Amino acid sequence: MRVVVFAAVEPGAIDSLDVVLCKPRYNGVLLETDTASGGNGKYVYRWLCNDEPVFHSDTCSLPLTSFPMADGGTYVFRRQVKDNSGYSEWVTSAGEVRITVDGTSENCQVVCPVVEIQAMADICQSDSALIIRFDVVEGEPDSYDLLFPADAMEAGFMSEVGAALPEDSMIVVALPDGAPTGTYYISLTFYASEGVCKGATHFFPFTLLTDGFVHQKWNDVLFVDNNPTNGAPVADIRFTTFQWYKDGVAVNGATEQSYYEPEGLNGAYQVLMTGTDGVLYRSCVYEIFPDAAEGQQATDSSEFYYTVDGRRCAAPRAPGIYISRNHKLIVR
Repeated sequence: MRVVVFAAVEPGAIDSLDVVLCKPRYNGVLLETDTASGGNGKYVYRWLCNDEPVFHSDTCSLPLTSFPMADGGTYVFRRQVKDNSGYSEWVTSAGEVRITVDGTSENCQVVCPVVEIQAMADICQSDSALIIRFDVVEGEPDSYDLLFPADAMEAGFMSEVGAALPEDSMIVVALPDGAPTGTYYISLTFYASEGVCKGATHFFPFTLLTDGFVHQKWNDVLFVDNNPTNGAPVADIRFTTFQWYKDGVAVNGATEQSYYEPEGLNGAYQVLMTGTDGVLYRSCVYEIFPDAAEGQQATDSSEFYYTVDGRRCAAPRAPGIYISRNHKLIVR
């Protein structure tokens, strides 16, 4: 909260101003326009509260927390200024700022915000933004601080301080180009009454996943491209173990490079893979439904077989999944 008072000192006047504040709101600042002139151009300022000096500095603003205000009451502020050469006397600005602290009215109470953060979903490098959804449980937050630690800042993520609260209950954070995969943490704090009232700080992770591992062939097959020369996302790394998931649950026995669902793909699919570097990789989640899979049906003889690693080889005549010259082959 800032109460701005316009003033001049020689001759000086403060426009009369009456302000009613709730008790928790008085850790703001009285900010008076510095229009002092004359002398050697350097001044010492002090504020008077009910004719008693309460603040003395070389700036013309007054932090209201520099002195205690009771739960209720009216306080009259004036400002004095003098040339710091030591030859001038204190000059008191005409006019006053009258602040009334209301410590009793229920309508004047500030409720610090209570906000719930919805569970974060993993996102892909190919996504354009991270979306944080929140629900206000109590209070009326109007701003927030969103902070990233050093590793996320080095990856290109940008913190936000004092950002205005969006009306749609969604905070959108742009994903930086080329951010490496991994788990990052966010610190999120909501404020009410222009930063005066602070809610609890939420500290939570999100995981940035590599896109491009999983490919769909026809309406019933998914596979991992294990050949970096074909554009697989992680160069010089091949994957040695696989575990496929459907709708967040590990599929029993689905531990091959390809995943086959005879009745047709229908759900959210993901695969965990171990690379030759010993690191466990987690793919993005791919939602595939029958209507979207229809266009994946084979349309001519050249599309009736496919090598998982993208290498051509002789196609067997019978449908199935084969190993040909150490390469897996899917035949429709």
